[in-house]
Amino acid sequence: FLAPRSESYRRFFITFEVPENQVYLPHGIQHRLSERSAEYLQKLFDLFAAERPAELSLALCGFLTTLSPAQSIAAQSRLSRAITAAAGFINERLHTPLTNDMIASKVNMSTSNLARRFKKETGVSLHEYISRQRLESARYLLQRSDMNMEGIAAACGFLSGSSFSHFFIRRTGESPLAYRRKYLSGELNETE
Repeated sequence: FLAPRSESYRRFFITFEVPENQVYLPHGIQHRLSERSAEYLQKLFDLFAAERPAELSLALCGFLTTLSPAQSIAAQSRLSRAITAAAGFINERLHTPLTNDMIASKVNMSTSNLARRFKKETGVSLHEYISRQRLESARYLLQRSDMNMEGIAAACGFLSGSSFSHFFIRRTGESPLAYRRKYLSGELNETE
């Protein structure tokens, strides 16, 4: 239980009813939050209080990712602090227009240096990383929400439902509605 405007909460419980073990959940019954997880948790509270369910859903997905031991170890071992910060900035703002200049400014780097280092450390360009993250967010919302295409488009940073649909078709070979129907009928699993 959380009173949205409460300043005095001491513990926060997220419970799940899942049919099998999920790789993104920690193995113990309690998990000490990293600084990044705590930042995401605060964002969850803020979005809950602001009654912004689409962004809350995506933030919860990001929060769960921070809990995964594999994710945090991989991120710490491979990526520099600046590139990790850039990726975090992107993930937190997928619902907004993003430019390389904006991201570079946030991590105090020149745009060209950020683009070069991001590609070197992650293996993909900033543009490709943003596209992949938006695609994964869209898949998640298509699978787990009943939001319409315009709502999903806005939550994933697209200017319109039609631009989202063109992007999704180009990336997956099928329309968002066809993807949702396949998922709901059981033809797809969560990883597709």
